[in-house]
Amino acid sequence: MSALTGFRISPQQARAWRAAQSGTTSGAASRLLIDVAPAPSAADIEARLHALAQREEILSTTLHAMPGMALPIQVIEEQPRVSFAAEDWRGDETARRDALINSTSGSDSVLSVRYARVGQERWLLCLEGAPNALDLASLDLIAAELLGAAAPERLQYVDYAEWKNGLLEDESAGQAARFWQQTQAENAPLELHALQTASGGKPCEAALHRLSGLPSRADLETLAARAGANLDEWLFAAWCVLMARLSGQQRIQLGWQDDGRGEGLEQALGLFEQRLPVHIEVDLQTALTPQIANLLAPLRQAIGWRDHYNSEQNCPLYFAWRELHLPKELGTPTAVTGLPSPLALGLECHASDDGKLELHLAYDRTRFDATAIACLEEQWACLLQGLGASEPALGAIPLFGPRQEHGLQTSSVHADVRDASVLTLIEERARINPDAPALVDANGMTRYGELMTQVDALAQRLRAEGIQTGDVLGILMQRGRQAVVAMLAALRAGAAYVPLDPAYPAERLSYMIDNSAVRLLLTTEGQQAGIDTTVATLPIETVHAAANANETPLPEVTGEQTAYLIYTSGSSGQPKGVPISHAALSRSTQVRMAFYPDPVQAYLLLSSLSFDSSVAGIYWTLCQGGLLVLPASGEELDLEVLAGLIERHRVSHSLSLPSLYETLLDYCNASTLAHLRTWIVAGEACTPRVLAKHRNKAAQAQLVNEYGPTEATVWATADVLSAATPDDSMISIGRPIPGMLLCLLNEHGQPAAIGEPGEIHLGGPTLTSGYLGQAEQSASAFVHYPHVAAGQRLYRTGDLARRHVDGRLDFLGRRDQQIKIRGHRVERGEIERVLQSHSEVREAVVIAQIHEGSTRLIAYFTDRHGYVPEAQALSSYLHDRLPSYMVPAAFVHLSALPHTPNGKLDLNALPDPDHLVAASAAYMAPRNDMEVALTEICQQVLKRERIGIQDNFFQIGGDSILSLQIVSRANQQGIRLSAKQIFESETIERMAQVATRGTAEDNAPAVCAVTPEDSKAPRTAADFPLADLDDEAFGDLLAELNSTD
Repeated sequence: MSALTGFRISPQQARAWRAAQSGTTSGAASRLLIDVAPAPSAADIEARLHALAQREEILSTTLHAMPGMALPIQVIEEQPRVSFAAEDWRGDETARRDALINSTSGSDSVLSVRYARVGQERWLLCLEGAPNALDLASLDLIAAELLGAAAPERLQYVDYAEWKNGLLEDESAGQAARFWQQTQAENAPLELHALQTASGGKPCEAALHRLSGLPSRADLETLAARAGANLDEWLFAAWCVLMARLSGQQRIQLGWQDDGRGEGLEQALGLFEQRLPVHIEVDLQTALTPQIANLLAPLRQAIGWRDHYNSEQNCPLYFAWRELHLPKELGTPTAVTGLPSPLALGLECHASDDGKLELHLAYDRTRFDATAIACLEEQWACLLQGLGASEPALGAIPLFGPRQEHGLQTSSVHADVRDASVLTLIEERARINPDAPALVDANGMTRYGELMTQVDALAQRLRAEGIQTGDVLGILMQRGRQAVVAMLAALRAGAAYVPLDPAYPAERLSYMIDNSAVRLLLTTEGQQAGIDTTVATLPIETVHAAANANETPLPEVTGEQTAYLIYTSGSSGQPKGVPISHAALSRSTQVRMAFYPDPVQAYLLLSSLSFDSSVAGIYWTLCQGGLLVLPASGEELDLEVLAGLIERHRVSHSLSLPSLYETLLDYCNASTLAHLRTWIVAGEACTPRVLAKHRNKAAQAQLVNEYGPTEATVWATADVLSAATPDDSMISIGRPIPGMLLCLLNEHGQPAAIGEPGEIHLGGPTLTSGYLGQAEQSASAFVHYPHVAAGQRLYRTGDLARRHVDGRLDFLGRRDQQIKIRGHRVERGEIERVLQSHSEVREAVVIAQIHEGSTRLIAYFTDRHGYVPEAQALSSYLHDRLPSYMVPAAFVHLSALPHTPNGKLDLNALPDPDHLVAASAAYMAPRNDMEVALTEICQQVLKRERIGIQDNFFQIGGDSILSLQIVSRANQQGIRLSAKQIFESETIERMAQVATRGTAEDNAPAVCAVTPEDSKAPRTAADFPLADLDDEAFGDLLAELNSTD
């Protein structure tokens, strides 16, 4: 057997070979179809082909993989690898042509030639080149020669490959190497997630879509000349603008499909094309012409160093300008394909010397479907039209056309909404089944009949206390049955209520009471201690049903009346009140009942009553006659208690943060969750990991991701996460709920195109009337745009999202300083103002730090008088004035806050707090088995390589949800530790001192002893706070209860 004589392959061949081996190649060979008339004979074409094959070594070349070598070698075979066929397509031209264009290469030839007769005097010359041997420019040169053009002298491809490899090995080309090294260091491939139907990973299915409805070549050349650029450069710049708009990134990486043919290579045959990565900075606030020189500078640099390019950077989004120089008298190109790898999406521009220009979208059908390509076609046409009209700011050019109009429509889901208040709906349930359990907490259960008796009695007492229609009542109570009775009684008395969390600082509660003009505080005994207010209080324990029954008729509420107020964080330094009407509350609740197919049987309420998600659980449950399960304050962070409640009460529905649900899934077994039908996650980003765990533990239930601000009455969008949701995708927030108008507007007030980031604007009947007593903030947040949604009133949420082609939305974050912490909206400015009110703090800035999906607040501050207060002192100061979720986890002292050259605060220059904490705290290793076990658990949960036993859990990234993960993992190792103990201990050293060894069964906590199934369960005195009993009768009953075994 004779030895092979081989040569090194070129870098272009190496890239094509690796792509083919990995299965990521587009699978589409370069093809060129040419109409020929008058036509040479088939014999002449075949003779010229064989003559060409004898001269050009590339047409006899094969690639051979050699043992021990990473790359194959190219071998010039004795016989050319070309094929020729003369065919007759008359009567079947269109079908045969389309089949050829859309097929993948199945030929073993380097060059395949078909010469097809399509008419009496018309022939079609079809050329196809192997993906690792011939590019489109080579086919153009071959076609000219086959049709009779003179054969020029050419450089053989193996000589080019050797020259190219030598150039790349030349150590003197340092400047070129540094240029491409720097480019590679910035590697950040562009993605158009919202336009993609899948994220890739499947074998590529290349397709080409010809664009129509575009300006003529002459018009485009006029625009390019106005900008001082060549047409190919101008189109590349415009394509960059579209990619920047759709990606939401102003610095983008795009591929330039370069022909690779420098001086002396114009006539050579082979594979010279290569995709050069280009990093472009697009200023969307400026017109194109003023910035085009800066925009094109990186492209021109890349082309200047193209001979030294030898990287395999992944640029699946690209631009290609292909010029065909076939003399007009020889033939007319009618179809061109040459789809390079890697391929996701590209703009292919095919130009010919006769002035013809065709634009195509090349795309991978496994990533983009026909709807997405239609949207892109419309957006490209809109952009070109906008660039031709004037010199607008690039971000102000409308990209939104008729094909995307459905993006402004309300939900297609229908919901019948009655003109009835939530009180009416609950009363109907009480009449239908008065003995059904309604509320259950640690102290007992209340049935629907009893509930309405207690509500009416308390409402009568409120009217007797002088409460009038439209007054505001403060409800200062922990989560429990009494608080729910108080809420409903406030509504029944014609008043509105504002929930006041007893855990809030007294100063904040006093402000909320004064700001909302509370007329009366409903409390439990001793709850109001420490609050500076002159408002009268009414302990609910003092109200008895018998003393307040049937005194006066209670008022009928109207839809316009305020039902409740919820306070959210305010940028002015104080929280702002959001009033919600009865009509909005009822509609939001009824839409929820229509949207979710399974009626609530038992709902586990985990939200604080001062958080608006509690509104969803309370009224949804009671309006459907379900059981509202109310854990005591603090128990929402006790996994054992929650698991016991879920199993004991056969919980069917609940709502929580995704992180809390994930921790609960880790803790519970499938049997505990057997009765679950719907779990809603909201308040923070849901991860694919949560969905995967849900499928594993509670596949029978639907997992729904909701989004909505307080101003829109709890919710605005929802997405039922199905088994078809990709595990590696961003979890969508879904589509608008019935009756909700949702518009995405860019920063220029234009409707955002499909895939383009925009600010969520909400409209519809569930919007609040505005912020209580804050006309200026209301005017800023609630707006009218004459050109959007027919001028309807819209709420600017400040939240950014992008819309998929199917209407689903991805949440992208905030456009302002607002932060979401464990589901709570937090204005940085409010924390900063309170911190700056400290006597020793001069300046302060608060940021949100995201580590491994968990968000914590970091405060940076400068001192006022040279004295630096301790972090614990600052934390205590804020705890006295702000809710705990608004208190930063770490405080970092700086001599001065960093600023940019123009004087603005430079957030990017703030030091990493973790490095400062590590530098200031000496590491102490674990000393015993318990400390070792807890250290390993904390390192796993916080995803840190090393944690000392004296490091503060909350200062190094811990929070309430992560503490639950600590509890869950400790329990799995037989370590008894509660979330409360973690909060009190803060360090591993102190956690180890309170933790105990044992099993979950050894120390299972007591849960409510009352079951909804048992209608004759024993009662305690706490079951009858509003019962129709005098003191003597109540004493007799209590004695009987206490004597019962």
